[in-house]
Amino acid sequence: MRSNKALHIAAVGALAITALWPKPAKALDNPLTVNLRGPRSHLEVAAATIFGSGSTVLVDVTQYRAVLKGAAVTLDTGTCASPGSIAYRLSHFTKNASITELPHSLSEVAAHARSMTILQTASSRSATLACGKVID
Repeated sequence: MRSNKALHIAAVGALAITALWPKPAKALDNPLTVNLRGPRSHLEVAAATIFGSGSTVLVDVTQYRAVLKGAAVTLDTGTCASPGSIAYRLSHFTKNASITELPHSLSEVAAHARSMTILQTASSRSATLACGKVID
């Protein structure tokens, strides 16, 4: 009888601890990071983290220096010097951030995106405000 009571108390305690410190809803793969710098300076303008969970990717870009409201963000197939084509269009900046969910795996995004660019407008011919290499 005592062992059942001790087992019951231990189980209730474990449930209480789980309720206080829940586990993350999804396990995330190793994130990719991008440090975005202005084209004429070495100052970091923004930073991005690309998180993956199964077949979904979340791209979180946070600005450090002034970026135009509504600036466009893209993941590109080329480098900052030669961007190539746009692999993925991300959300425009609202306030100080751009958060985008992509219906692709992290490995798929990493295979296609070599750089991230912040453009003044959504046009690929728009002025580049910042660019950074996708680092894994």
